[in-house]
Amino acid sequence: MDKFLDLTIPQTEYQNEMKEMNMDIEERWIRNIVSQHEDDFEKSGAENYKSFCDFCLENGIEYKTNAIKLGLKIKRLIGDCIKKIPTKKCDYTEFHVEKIKKKLNNKINKN
Repeated sequence: MDKFLDLTIPQTEYQNEMKEMNMDIEERWIRNIVSQHEDDFEKSGAENYKSFCDFCLENGIEYKTNAIKLGLKIKRLIGDCIKKIPTKKCDYTEFHVEKIKKKLNNKINKN
């Protein structure tokens, strides 16, 4: 009985599909943009918002948000994997690709 909690639960295709279906739209978008980059990259808040809106449009997702809400959601999901870079023109977000991939993969494996 001591090892009962240490046993791994078998993963089924159905469970994986359910996890993906219940994933936040913002998280799907983050996974999408991170999959397109091998190295760390920077985007402005406006670029993030446009990219997110394009992603929703391409995937037939109706979702209403604004740049501020999107930024807060990104920070909540992967705040320790990004860095804000203020400039005179606007603030940029630096995405650390490997950290993000690791964090999001750990999140899926926990559930």
